[in-house]
Amino acid sequence: MNTLRFLVLLLVLPPAMLRPQPVLQIHGYLSQAYAQSSDYPIFGIPVSGTTDYRNLALQFRANANDKTSLIFQFSHKRLGKSPIMLLEEDVELDWGFFEYRFSENGYLRAGLLQLPFGIYNEIRDVGVLLPFYQVPNTPYGEGNYTSETVNGLSAGYTAHLGENWALSGDVYGGEWTWTEWFMVRLPISPNTVSVLVAEPGIKKALGGQVWLETPISEVRFGAGGFYGEVSGGISFGIIGASTIRSANFSVDCDFEKYLLRSEATFFSIGSGLRANSQYLQVGYRPLDWLRFVSQLGRNRARNIPLIGDIGRTLDSPDLTFFEEVAVSLNLLLRADFVVKLENHWTSGFLTEAAPANLGVYLETRKTNYAIISVSTSF
Repeated sequence: MNTLRFLVLLLVLPPAMLRPQPVLQIHGYLSQAYAQSSDYPIFGIPVSGTTDYRNLALQFRANANDKTSLIFQFSHKRLGKSPIMLLEEDVELDWGFFEYRFSENGYLRAGLLQLPFGIYNEIRDVGVLLPFYQVPNTPYGEGNYTSETVNGLSAGYTAHLGENWALSGDVYGGEWTWTEWFMVRLPISPNTVSVLVAEPGIKKALGGQVWLETPISEVRFGAGGFYGEVSGGISFGIIGASTIRSANFSVDCDFEKYLLRSEATFFSIGSGLRANSQYLQVGYRPLDWLRFVSQLGRNRARNIPLIGDIGRTLDSPDLTFFEEVAVSLNLLLRADFVVKLENHWTSGFLTEAAPANLGVYLETRKTNYAIISVSTSF
């Protein structure tokens, strides 16, 4: 479905759905950006710059009664020239599920669910809540390591511990896909660069997350993780992976003037490959309409299988796969309208430039990219 057809669909929705009703809630989120990289393209951002960088989401919640709801969201997402755009439709169903609240503090959900993982996974599309245009690449990534959704079942409950403490937990089970891409020079045609994109599946997945709410309302601590079986794709067949496990730990401190957020995630893929990723965000808000945020992020991997030409460069089984330093200036013009100016300095194997020699990921590269964006919501 292209963008024009999607807009026409919205125009011909039954008038009853567009009139304010107590049983239907509609929310929208839009982030539009101009982005440019310096030395190499990365995350779909070319050296020449692009305005093809946006995220539009429409969320609907229909309440049948006090306990039962249908919640779904459609999105239109563009990531410039990123290889994963080969798998993106112009308009997609982000998630859609039934929710039944069996008590004031508990729920059951079934369908294509938002996956409870970390601080940002369930608000990826809400640009006015993000200090940068996108969520941290480590550990959230774009279609890998973590997923925005899980196709299955989930349950959640919040327990109040005394007067000022609370413990909320979610458990889920189901499946999702992992997005991977490679830019390759093949021996049979070394002057041609091929882009390989695949979607291995994470099946029979089980996971959960807990949050400890403290007497200081702006401070909470989280922990979670998941287990799943891997099938299909390209890299998992090479490394001989059959399972994936993760553990995640979060600290979220969001005060009126200060922001401190940090997460550490650990992955075990197959029998040998190990990866860990961390990020730290620190922010200061000197004025109601102005906020400065800095970010450090890193992704390291151990026991990477070395094959052919790749091994001549990746001669260490323990390496820094990606790291970045970033700064952002947020202009909080209204609660529902934010302008962001940001710059990221990166180093690693995630640039989207062709390898210099035969093979894949033959060298680590440094590049930086800048983004100017506007985010709004209703």
